[in-house]
Amino acid sequence: RSCLLPASKIFPLIEARLHDPHLFVQKAVGWTLREASQCYPKETRAFIKKRLLDLSGVAFTSAVEKFAQKEKDALKHRRRDGRKLQRGALFRKEKQDDPSS
Repeated sequence: RSCLLPASKIFPLIEARLHDPHLFVQKAVGWTLREASQCYPKETRAFIKKRLLDLSGVAFTSAVEKFAQKEKDALKHRRRDGRKLQRGALFRKEKQDDPSS
């Protein structure tokens, strides 16, 4: 498999689009990560783990599509647990900021 861009170019491009609201941009983020994992598996897995909570559901699903089921499941659980913690922290902050409580 040929790699057209070095990892040092790919990941900053992905990083810049992580929070784009458009569905097809998020699909492209996931597809790019999926394809990058073929050329740069260690770097791509490290990026996904680092940005796990920032990836949209669409991007995450595409990105891990070709991972082994065990690894995919572990990342899904880690992502779910991280999102629960984020929601809990946000709820606590909102409650602290609410003057009526």
